[in-house]
Amino acid sequence: MYGANYVKKCTVCSAFIGMYIQQVVNATIETDIPQYADLTVSTARKLKRLLAIIAQSAPFKPNMSQIGGQLEVSRNKIADLCAYLEKAGLIGQLRTSTGGIQGLGKVDKIYLDNPTLIYTLAGRSVEIGTVRETFFFNQTRSLMSVTVSPISDFLIDGKYTFEVGGKKKRQKKLQNIEHGYVVKDVAARETDVRDITHYMVGREVAAGGAAHDIRDHSDARTILSIRKLWVDMPGEIVRNVDLDVKEGEILGIGGLAGQGKLGIPNGVMGLYEAGGTVEFDGKPIALNSPRKCLDSQLAFVSEDRRGVGLLLDESLEWNVAFPAMQVQDKFLKRMGFFTWRDEKAIHTVTNRYIDELQIKCTGSSQKARELSGGNQQKVCLAKAFALEPRFLFVSEPTRGIDVGAKALVLEALKKFNRESGVTVVMISSELEELRQICDRIAIVSGGRVAGILPADHSSEEFGMLMVSQVK
Repeated sequence: MYGANYVKKCTVCSAFIGMYIQQVVNATIETDIPQYADLTVSTARKLKRLLAIIAQSAPFKPNMSQIGGQLEVSRNKIADLCAYLEKAGLIGQLRTSTGGIQGLGKVDKIYLDNPTLIYTLAGRSVEIGTVRETFFFNQTRSLMSVTVSPISDFLIDGKYTFEVGGKKKRQKKLQNIEHGYVVKDVAARETDVRDITHYMVGREVAAGGAAHDIRDHSDARTILSIRKLWVDMPGEIVRNVDLDVKEGEILGIGGLAGQGKLGIPNGVMGLYEAGGTVEFDGKPIALNSPRKCLDSQLAFVSEDRRGVGLLLDESLEWNVAFPAMQVQDKFLKRMGFFTWRDEKAIHTVTNRYIDELQIKCTGSSQKARELSGGNQQKVCLAKAFALEPRFLFVSEPTRGIDVGAKALVLEALKKFNRESGVTVVMISSELEELRQICDRIAIVSGGRVAGILPADHSSEEFGMLMVSQVK
């Protein structure tokens, strides 16, 4: 849209957007809801009027008798209409509980489903506090049980109390409440990444950047040597990769998406067809044979933790112990021709890693599927650690997990390397995470190693390597 007056153009654009959203709402009521509700023309009109009433004062404290009088329907009918709107994704109902005979408690407040609907349907100036509450409620209720709190705004999973904060709200408002939190709200110009990280995890998390204890392994012997490696992995370019890894170091492999960094460990460990030569500890390793890699005391934490890394429907104990049982005959008891699992040893090692890696779970018998992404990633690490390898590939270990879990995962890798003497190769799309824990970083570009630098070199130098051979 062209025009000389910026304000007029923005106003017209906003009007068009508002009209479009109103059309979507109308179509939802007139077309979508009738697919699961016996909806007459009269009932559709009542739904629109009810939505308009809710929008005028959302978050709306419902008085069923009063609304029933306005719409000329019974209290029970109002509850049905609200259920239709909620199922259609137009409103969300905050209840006193999620229990009861029908699994639902009394409705305390009604919110529109998202802030955009507020601005479109309210027809008035909107308080920012309403927007904050609406956004928080609708983001959390899709994943957790959210009910009304007797002392604050929301109660999550029956345990965590949340107050949606404004400028004047501080943590001391809930300082005597166990598991009480204030949702921070500050202007972007008044905060930075360190502050945001602290707000998210409730503690200081080490800042990104080069590690402070970078070690020089130039005199160490080469533990893994790769020559002319190519890998046939969808979405990855790997051709003629030459790379030497020094014993005891943490080597990072970085680069842009699709340039080959993920293909290297997947090819070496035999998950995708590969060619070239690989030597470990001076002895050749056959490619395209995962078992031979594992027999040589190499381990791999894949970037695909749900597809490759975990047995999602099995317990944490089975996930942690199974690879070591299968490859190394660990956690087994034998008597003559009979072999059975050493349940005590499996339980002990699993609980050890639950404690060391701070895996949040109900116990070692919980299924892996039921854990959060960050805790699933920690189980993948525990599985690799239980193998007690001499060499560990770990690919995208912090992908899709929260900032607090990232810090714990990175620290666990560093500790494993320092205390066990295991050589670690970490592949990541996050350069600053590589710089935080690695001794050296190899950058892959165009399917080849473009260069290797100590981790304390500048981000600009690594960036130049990343684009040097992009295909």
